[in-house]
Amino acid sequence: MKHIRRLWPRSRPHGEQSATADNQQEMPDEHSASFLKLTKLLCSALIPIMIAVFTIVVTLQERDLANRQRDYDERQADNEQQEDIFKIYIQDISKVLQTQPDNRGISTQNLLFIRTQTLTALRKLDSKRRTYVFLFLYESKLIQSPTKLDLTGADFTNIHCDGITKNTLKDLHLPGVDLSHSCFINCYIDGTNFADSIMLDIKFTNSVIILTTFKSCLMDRADFRNGKMFYNTFNSASLAYSDFSNIIDIKENNFTNVNLTGTKVTYKNLLYENNTFHNSIMPNGTYGPIQQKNLVVNGDAETNVSFETIVYGILSKEICASTVNRV
Repeated sequence: MKHIRRLWPRSRPHGEQSATADNQQEMPDEHSASFLKLTKLLCSALIPIMIAVFTIVVTLQERDLANRQRDYDERQADNEQQEDIFKIYIQDISKVLQTQPDNRGISTQNLLFIRTQTLTALRKLDSKRRTYVFLFLYESKLIQSPTKLDLTGADFTNIHCDGITKNTLKDLHLPGVDLSHSCFINCYIDGTNFADSIMLDIKFTNSVIILTTFKSCLMDRADFRNGKMFYNTFNSASLAYSDFSNIIDIKENNFTNVNLTGTKVTYKNLLYENNTFHNSIMPNGTYGPIQQKNLVVNGDAETNVSFETIVYGILSKEICASTVNRV
């Protein structure tokens, strides 16, 4: 009997068994309560976060819309202001011209008035309206020879004269103006004076240019492609990195003392059509034909030096004659 009693586990008191069961039931309840509290805490924190994010997004969108509206209003205001300036300019100049229909005999005072109004308006106008001012002056014959109107320093940058004025610009008189980044595409330009002007990145593509003066012009990166050029003068101009490629015809042009560094050019046309390159820097960095004559009085010495050099491998000819007389 003693052995059999050992096989049965000892029974616990009734109170101890109830406490153990209660503890086992309380443990899941505590985990559930903690999870519920954490969930409530996250939900309570998520709501203000979502409200804050929504507020920020709405604020940024409203700010972006406000900036766009402000930019639009500024552009509109600027456009209206420029239109007013243009209209007032045309009206003022037209009143002056009404007294002189043929533009002859305009008084010095009126010429000064036109100059002042033109230079002031050009500084305030965009490229489109500057083009309109240019055309107005041209059609009014105020910038055609013989004119006494001095527009030195005028800002004609970014004007576009391609496809207008029947593509003909004759006897223009515009020395000392700024025509940088302007376009004269498919134009016929005859007898024009651009001397001393700034013409950086100007385009004369597909244009015919005849008897035009570009003396001392700053014309780096000018574009003369697919054009024709006859009897023009470029003395002392800078044409560095300009483009004469595919030019159709180029005859009797004077490139004396011209900087042609890096220029794209069809040498066959340039070299055999009586174009002059005395003392010029050629596209490869060498000097063109040099003609020099020095008379040295002391000792009755005389030196005559003449170089004719055509570079870049098309034709190479160098003649040097030197005579020195010494007493």
